[in-house]
Amino acid sequence: MLRLKVYGPTRPGLLCTVEVTAGTGRLSRTISVQLAARTIPPIRAGVQIARNGSDLSSRTALPIWLHWGDLRVKGHVDAGRGEEVPVKTPLAPVTGQSYAEMPRREDRWVEWQVGGDVFYAPSPTPHVPLNVYARRDPVPGLQEDRWDYETLKQYALRYGTYYARDREGLFYRNGNLQPGLGVSAEQAFESEAVGDHHGLVFVDTLDQRPPHRENLGLVVFEADYAEGLFVINANVQFKPKGAGKPVPALSPPPEGSTSLGARIPVQLTGIHLQGVLYAAGDLIFEGAPRVYGAIATGGNVIKAAENPQNLEVWYTYELRSGLVRGLPIVSMAPGTWHETF
Repeated sequence: MLRLKVYGPTRPGLLCTVEVTAGTGRLSRTISVQLAARTIPPIRAGVQIARNGSDLSSRTALPIWLHWGDLRVKGHVDAGRGEEVPVKTPLAPVTGQSYAEMPRREDRWVEWQVGGDVFYAPSPTPHVPLNVYARRDPVPGLQEDRWDYETLKQYALRYGTYYARDREGLFYRNGNLQPGLGVSAEQAFESEAVGDHHGLVFVDTLDQRPPHRENLGLVVFEADYAEGLFVINANVQFKPKGAGKPVPALSPPPEGSTSLGARIPVQLTGIHLQGVLYAAGDLIFEGAPRVYGAIATGGNVIKAAENPQNLEVWYTYELRSGLVRGLPIVSMAPGTWHETF
């Protein structure tokens, strides 16, 4: 390599131009290529639920425990007993411990942002947590981080894995709906070990059109451990099998800081999903799933009947910047490769 130049792009919206001259003996060639930045949209909350919450007569306590970030819910929320809601305090230990194991549930970063009203169950010691904010809609508004259907579909076709599916629950890579080519959801999602990352996995609706109530169907997410960015355009039944995996994690930095050195390394245990689970419809879970990453739904999060456990999530701080494994940050812009001389 004889010379390397990096300068501004000639096409608006691209990242830069890279020009390289290489040679051997008297022979040399120069090529230039323009690069584009590619990130997923940011996810600035550990759990986001676009629930309706209008039927207050049948409401049940929100079946989610969140660590290290915000929980955002459209509509109304039943919080159960106020003293059972995790308290936000800078003195909370950062250990990776489950709320079920804590004598007092507390966290340094957790906040609840609720569009409608928050209801608390009667208690001998009534308590209203200061980190629960109700009636955020319409003012100041509850910010939702939505992943656009068509954009993520094109990302998966180019950089990840795209599946069409049939009504029997089989997945077909690249939309090739041919007999004998279908795989189960477990084959598509499960990772053999920590580090076996599937990247961006996009599961389409039944008719390969933008999601609505009639084309969602049901996808069963059943795996001991899965690692990836799973965009599932369906109602999802999340029923992990097995005990999950131990996963190394980094806490967020202290509020007001972005320093990597201020983040605390933690070993999380029993993790069933590392990454993102984005369900276009409802998310119905069984057992006690644990997630290191984020959960987002276009519907509600529902605990299966007679299930005593909660879904527990530790938020991955990098998601707020769209910087995650499974999607290239920089890619070559099509049609920009040129040999100049």
